[in-house]
Amino acid sequence: MTLQVRAQNNNFHIKYENPTSQLGLGLLILDYYNLPIIEIYNDKNLIDKFIDWDSNKPDVDIYPKFYELDYGHCDFVLLESTKTYHKILVGLNKVKYVKNSKHWNFISWTELITNSFGVTRKRNSRESNKLRISKSDNSKEIPIELKTHENFCVNQLKDNWVNVKYDCIYATDQYIDYEGEPCSNYIDKCPDNKTGWIMWKKDGELLIQIYLRP
Repeated sequence: MTLQVRAQNNNFHIKYENPTSQLGLGLLILDYYNLPIIEIYNDKNLIDKFIDWDSNKPDVDIYPKFYELDYGHCDFVLLESTKTYHKILVGLNKVKYVKNSKHWNFISWTELITNSFGVTRKRNSRESNKLRISKSDNSKEIPIELKTHENFCVNQLKDNWVNVKYDCIYATDQYIDYEGEPCSNYIDKCPDNKTGWIMWKKDGELLIQIYLRP
């Protein structure tokens, strides 16, 4: 689902996941129910206001990394945090500041990914981002059948890599018995020989999709 927003000279669409030039420390999550409009500043002293931004009306100039209010997401990439301010990305590479308050929550990429329902490689990276026996592009590939839908259960993150176990049930009729459960609940039913490493990021780009809900 996307929300089309009119912008001059282009057809900008804000999506569930939007491009950023880097991934920072993790995600800064806005409690938009209690703070739907946020003050965004150009400086860390929070003096030079850039805009009062309405989370219900994102546009081409200001948008989060993940956005879907119906499912609880208005999440910005966090670059730095202090007692007074958060330094965030409000688009591809636009750096701004917001006041540190109880209406923001932080989650690291490690916590987000390891506590997910599972992850999948983005389709445009599946040919290059193979499941491998170690954290190296030169290590041996662990072959898995390429399917339209795939899922991996996360074990751990190290650097740009994530150790995963292939979910042999996800793309089969058997999945209906476990639908709505995190893959950790049923992954032991899969054989042990499909555990390895895939890259989760490269050059500031997220190479995986993260299932944050069933």
